[in-house]
Amino acid sequence: MTNIHSATQCLLGALVLGCTSVPALAALPDPPWDGGWDPGGWGLIFPATLEVPSEYDTIQEAVDAAVNGDTVLIAAGEYFENVVVIEKAISIKGDGLVELWPDDDEAIIAVSSTPEDQWVRLEGLTFHSIYEITLPEELGGITFEMYGSETRGVTVGGGAVQISQCTFDGMGIAGADGDEEPGAAVAAAWGYVQLEQCRFDNCRATTAGAVYAALASVEMSYCVFENCQSDADGGAVKFEFVSGEIAACSFLSNAAYSEGGAIALNQSSPAITRCLFEDNTAAWGGAVYSEGSEGTASDPVVTDCQFHGLSAGEYGDLWYASSYSDPWWTGSVGCGGDDLIYGFTVNRWLNSLTEYCPVCPGDVNGDETI
Repeated sequence: MTNIHSATQCLLGALVLGCTSVPALAALPDPPWDGGWDPGGWGLIFPATLEVPSEYDTIQEAVDAAVNGDTVLIAAGEYFENVVVIEKAISIKGDGLVELWPDDDEAIIAVSSTPEDQWVRLEGLTFHSIYEITLPEELGGITFEMYGSETRGVTVGGGAVQISQCTFDGMGIAGADGDEEPGAAVAAAWGYVQLEQCRFDNCRATTAGAVYAALASVEMSYCVFENCQSDADGGAVKFEFVSGEIAACSFLSNAAYSEGGAIALNQSSPAITRCLFEDNTAAWGGAVYSEGSEGTASDPVVTDCQFHGLSAGEYGDLWYASSYSDPWWTGSVGCGGDDLIYGFTVNRWLNSLTEYCPVCPGDVNGDETI
């Protein structure tokens, strides 16, 4: 476990040391599960299902016994483990309500170095890491929350991971000795990540409350981020040197102490399509903060999105674009203040920006029609 953790920390620390160029990322490989299974691609060994706990006492034991193409099927219940997946393309799937908690101060599931063009698939799992503790009456009887410095849900280092129909509820990660620890739910570096139909509730970190990705390719679709918090930037999500797409996701009541109440983009230009941003807040950029560099711009393309009830303590209630950032909007609607956009111009013929949000959510542009 120590080796995979050290490798992952090294990858995530690359940005701290100062990356000045973006590596060429290959096209996202097609998951082997899409379009059916090809026995020729896996050799003559047919995939097996390894059941926990009826056949294997722990998830890690089943993972160790699995080979490419196998499925680790976990029965409903609570599990306190830290699982490491190295150089395997397997599925880890919940059968019923499967709740995962860390056994020590490490990621609950850490994935590294998946085989070329093959994926690890996580499906139907619920992740927790924030413990609620109530002291005895003689000690005051107060209730407080406790979480470790490296208790992420999923860490990806140089691998390809699909995460679908998973819930990250109450994920917390705190920096040690003043260091920032990003992404309480998912943190990825030098890899490929797909997030589909996942929920992120009450996640908090020193930066990037729920999801952090650096030097990676990320696709997120039909995900919900609610009540996530960051002590710095990216209340729900932070991307650095990332390509990919955010589609049909909802960002509700997230907050960042500094930049990007919902999303913070650093030298990243994802396509943001059909997303809802509501009641997010930050000091700069209530919904989104974007910043590029002379070498790598941050020019996301925003299409058919809605922005409601957003606020910033300083500038850009809706969006703050800093240097080398010029977002392009089409068919999007924003409302909720007279300081919605800072740092770039929105084409008002192709979009709608209004100071007052309509009472009826269906009246997206305030003209009293649905």
